[in-house]
Amino acid sequence: MKILKFMQKIPAGILNVPMIVCALVNTFFPHALHIGGATTALFSTGTMTVIGMMLFICGSQFKVADVMPTLKRGFVLFVTKIILGVVVAILVLDYLGPQGIWGIPAIALISAIATSNAGVYLAISNQHGDAVDRSAFGILNLVSVPAVPLLLMGLAGGQGLDYMTIIATLAPFFLGMLVGNLDADLRKFLAPGGVIVLPFLGFCFGSVIDLKEVFSAGFSGLLLTVIVLVINLPILLGVDRFILRRPGHAASGVVPTAGAAVAVPMLYAAHHSAYQQYATTAAAQIAMAVVITAIITPYIANFLAKKRHAQAVNSSEPLKQ
Repeated sequence: MKILKFMQKIPAGILNVPMIVCALVNTFFPHALHIGGATTALFSTGTMTVIGMMLFICGSQFKVADVMPTLKRGFVLFVTKIILGVVVAILVLDYLGPQGIWGIPAIALISAIATSNAGVYLAISNQHGDAVDRSAFGILNLVSVPAVPLLLMGLAGGQGLDYMTIIATLAPFFLGMLVGNLDADLRKFLAPGGVIVLPFLGFCFGSVIDLKEVFSAGFSGLLLTVIVLVINLPILLGVDRFILRRPGHAASGVVPTAGAAVAVPMLYAAHHSAYQQYATTAAAQIAMAVVITAIITPYIANFLAKKRHAQAVNSSEPLKQ
């Protein structure tokens, strides 16, 4: 069987195929992923461990000479995503309240729009980007954790910013960066690790997705997905193309909703009773947005890459990554 070749033919398939497989297992045989021991740790509860490994590996490939280009690309996209999240959070909470709009609770809107699936970003960068794009994973991973929408909810409500969350997310990246710059042999040794770890991150993402709940979200889940794409895609692509002067694949990778965002409604409702009635519905809607955006955005990146290649061929200019 040519499983690897099949996965490689699908945009971001190294991540998405394992995610869908694990989502199917979690949907129809949920207890199989929770028998304990190494099985549960590898396929279910190890998400942050795998992300920590990826941050360390990406950091090890980050050369000091790439600091400014990486900060320029990653930080600009990161700030754009955060600004979008803050604006949405303020508008939704000030004008709509917890119930949100069109059957989509506020917590679902904010969580789906303000988070990014770092695994999809890295899969797209591995396929279409360069070393600087992959290094920007460390910065962009900051918007892949549940803490982001929780912080935005707090900021919109007048609460403070938890700086320790930022430090804890970036620490593995900086440790990897230190190791990679101290020893070029270690950098070379760790280089293949990013691609190898991606399928396991896909398994972890899929382990929190119940496809029955995804389908139960129905029209409201589809509507949330459309809102995520309509708000994020044109703005991020515009920033990537006209400010960063890049082809747009990195922006496509920042658009999809983070898998960890599915847990946000339950986490927030545990401390805010006004949101408890919306938690289950919001989680199902977010799960649908996670699955669909993770599948669609790599195809968008693929389209942009082909368009860029065609333009380069037609203009007889060297292809710029």
